[in-house]
Amino acid sequence: MKTTTLKTLSAVTLVAGCLMGSQASQASIIIDDFNSFQVAVDANPTAGSIDSATLADVNVLGGYREFIANRTNPTTGTLQVRTSSNEFGTNTFIFDQTSSTTRGMGSIIYDGDPTQVLGESALNTTGLAPGVDLTAGGTLTFFTFKDLAVTGNGLVLTVSLYNSLGVASTATVNLVDTNGTSIDLLIPYATFSNPGTPSAVYAVKIDIDGRSTGARGSDLTFDLVSSEVPEPASLGLLGVGGLLALRRRRD
Repeated sequence: MKTTTLKTLSAVTLVAGCLMGSQASQASIIIDDFNSFQVAVDANPTAGSIDSATLADVNVLGGYREFIANRTNPTTGTLQVRTSSNEFGTNTFIFDQTSSTTRGMGSIIYDGDPTQVLGESALNTTGLAPGVDLTAGGTLTFFTFKDLAVTGNGLVLTVSLYNSLGVASTATVNLVDTNGTSIDLLIPYATFSNPGTPSAVYAVKIDIDGRSTGARGSDLTFDLVSSEVPEPASLGLLGVGGLLALRRRRD
């Protein structure tokens, strides 16, 4: 598994106003635009408990989206870890550790499987058979999170793309506070542990890990998950580990 650290916004290639609007990509495959309402909450005082929910949505990859929320700390009380989509009418995904003492994980699964089962067994690693080519024949080269914002530090973002054998090709980014700024985070397929998998993907899993002590209370939002290629001018701006982070211009 390859890991890239977003040390600071300036340490990675980050250009204010480099691209306007949606960071206009030449082409893209939309994985999720989060325009449907869905919430998963874990407020169980037992460490490791999981609350998941599956939603049918024709606008997401595979037609189904599953959320998992897992509160690991504290082990008493009713504080929540939440994963949600369009909860406030903003077409936004939210991972929310609702207190400065709360820690846990959130996951999003795209596997074309409507079955709602608690826990890791909910992932059907070959549910998108006969496979989805996220590269569109090699023309799309980045797994992208649009309008990503991080509050706090310590969160770890992992994208897992599964092949026909159920083996994951992964890329991991250590996130830092974006200080009120939204960025477009583009992860090159070439940096995944098996760069060949994106051309035949049988399931997608996104994990947000806030279990470390340093991640207490940290939150994450983003508005769109897609596969794309940025403008040619941006391809020369690849930063640490091939990661590309572009600041969103505010109107």
